[in-house]
Amino acid sequence: MFKTLLPDGYYRNFAEIPSQLFKNKHYMVSDLDQTVILKNYKVHSLSVEAVNSLKTYKEAGLKHLVFLTNTNARELKKRRAEYFAKLIAAQTGLQVDCICLNYRERKPKNIGFQRAISLLGCIPDQIVMVGDQLVADIKGGNRNNLFTVLVDNLGRYHWQSWISGRVIRNKLAFLGLRLRFGLDYSK
Repeated sequence: MFKTLLPDGYYRNFAEIPSQLFKNKHYMVSDLDQTVILKNYKVHSLSVEAVNSLKTYKEAGLKHLVFLTNTNARELKKRRAEYFAKLIAAQTGLQVDCICLNYRERKPKNIGFQRAISLLGCIPDQIVMVGDQLVADIKGGNRNNLFTVLVDNLGRYHWQSWISGRVIRNKLAFLGLRLRFGLDYSK
């Protein structure tokens, strides 16, 4: 069980991911909220560092980015995700798509990851999965043989993340990985 939670890399934020990674891996699947977009209550803002990093990754060889986000079929969340995908495409020159998953398809289930792989039209070895959630993003990426990168959450956790137990679950899973495998991802 713990093996699926073990990321291939860990960085404190999206901007710290080394651009050399995209010389061999030309495709990225990424979480959206709290990974590339700072989400504080009703205000959502695009991380300038993430956009600048994506430009650097494009120069290094990144061709196509797919955002994989759990929306639970809420129309407003879908429109927001599509808006940010278009905004990032315009600012970076990358081809950017967005796959919005409903409750039955949500991460870490395979269906969303398989849709992303199909949309990218490549083999899983060429894809980097970036996310801030061990249980949803990293587990799903590992189950689909993607190269997984864990980044810290942008900003503070939303109150709903505390109530749902996501924050505690993430911290316990990360602590469990450190204890079980002797991991030290500190820089």
